[in-house]
Amino acid sequence: MKNALDLFAQGRVHTFGWALEAEAVGTVEPRTFVRKLACPRLYTTPDDAWQQVWRKASEWLDKRCEYDPSTSPLDVWAQCDGGHSIESSSPLDRWPELARSLMVARAILTGLVAVRTTAAGPLGYPGMTIVLETPSGGAEGALMLINLLEQQGIGGVLANLAGGGRWGIVKLIYSPCWYAADEERMFGVDWARWVALPDDQNESKRLWCEHAALAVSKVLLEFPPTCIDSVFFDEYAATDRLWLLSKPAVRRLGAVSHRRLAAELAWLSAEPLPLSDLQRHWDKMAVRKRVAAMLTDRAFHDEVQRRLDNRERTTARARRTRPKLS
Repeated sequence: MKNALDLFAQGRVHTFGWALEAEAVGTVEPRTFVRKLACPRLYTTPDDAWQQVWRKASEWLDKRCEYDPSTSPLDVWAQCDGGHSIESSSPLDRWPELARSLMVARAILTGLVAVRTTAAGPLGYPGMTIVLETPSGGAEGALMLINLLEQQGIGGVLANLAGGGRWGIVKLIYSPCWYAADEERMFGVDWARWVALPDDQNESKRLWCEHAALAVSKVLLEFPPTCIDSVFFDEYAATDRLWLLSKPAVRRLGAVSHRRLAAELAWLSAEPLPLSDLQRHWDKMAVRKRVAAMLTDRAFHDEVQRRLDNRERTTARARRTRPKLS
């Protein structure tokens, strides 16, 4: 059962404990985990790198018509404190302008900087771009696709318009830190557990590629083929940990020239994750969840009202018994 080729013949591969479909095989430590392949057609051998899986997905679903993605290889997306956001898919030479926006922004709550390139190699991030065109414009097509992806349990979708509103552009980019921040269990991975030992990002990227391709193949069946202009399977040099970077680190990233940006992002993605910062984030999020639960808890409201009534009665009694000044 532990033999890789025997497993592969059964549509299974070795994996890690953070994979949601993982099954422990045997009792000897360290335990071996295996999982079923979500989409066996994307594999040639059990040891395929994520780029090979993504290439097979491209052969299956790739479509190219009029839209030219080379005009906007840079993606900068950030949600900042106070409701301010930065959302841009643009030419690479706009990086200095966008970097200034990041540096002067208030605290970044979530953020991603990505450059479409194949130069990052194993450190690269898989990504997908879907271009839609409907009779009423690209916006309607993009919204329909986002809603269908949500029904498949897919979040973290980036969307914008191009061609003066003609095309709706929807992007999925591998963003493990985003998923871990919200303790999501998307694409077959418990990302909050994954961050504790991301030693083999190839396996988490393979899982992401499998589930992303499978989900998108189902969603695209909901659209008339004429509404789908293009489907691109991309590779990125990226970081999705902007919200974990200190202000000096954001300034250092912003000072990098657009020509060196991809290399800098690949280096950032290879750095160990700051687990203590993630733990502080999860602690704050747990407090917010408890507070949110209290606000919808009838028993909590009844207890607050009871205490307010007791305080009012005590105050009224004190006013009645207070001696009058002569």
